[in-house]
Amino acid sequence: LINVERCFVNPRGTPDDATARHVLFSTSKTDNYAGQVMQQVYKVLDDMAEATKEQLPALGDELANQISIVHSSVLCGISAFAEFI
Repeated sequence: LINVERCFVNPRGTPDDATARHVLFSTSKTDNYAGQVMQQVYKVLDDMAEATKEQLPALGDELANQISIVHSSVLCGISAFAEFI
């Protein structure tokens, strides 16, 4: 299970907070008792909702990047379990 957990740790951290390294779950910046799932994906989606047309291409690239990080983590987790399935 430790190897699966390691799959979901992004060594680079998140763009806003280098100490928040878990890909799927992180604590809320405003409420330490609340958690957020896939915080960076939802942050980019919120930014896209308020963005201008000029900002959308860059935010689309960032959204693709964040989704690819989650995708890679899930594939890593699956491969860690592969020998037991």
